[in-house]
Amino acid sequence: MATFAVDILGSASDRLAIAGALNLTNAKDQITFTGTPNGTSTYVLATYGSVSGIFDVADTLPAGYRLIYGLNELHLAPLTAVPEPATWVAAVLTILAVGWTQRPRWKKTRC
Repeated sequence: MATFAVDILGSASDRLAIAGALNLTNAKDQITFTGTPNGTSTYVLATYGSVSGIFDVADTLPAGYRLIYGLNELHLAPLTAVPEPATWVAAVLTILAVGWTQRPRWKKTRC
């Protein structure tokens, strides 16, 4: 069992640098966090040549954040809100309605 303890301070954090493979296949490899992320920054927690497995995070992730396992980096990134389809439909309909009301009005001419 191994634990990677990450200290977060403002927009900076600890970083683990591994030249080769990061092996997280042991079920008890954990990552813990101290400090509070600022809510907007994405933190690079580790760099590596390759990765296998994932950390057992349990309930240690800071609120509003998620781990992203990239090809050569492990990131702690803020969750992003994705609008629901109904929101997109409402936005499109609103734009169409505004466009319709602003269309040029042509006078009818009689010959």
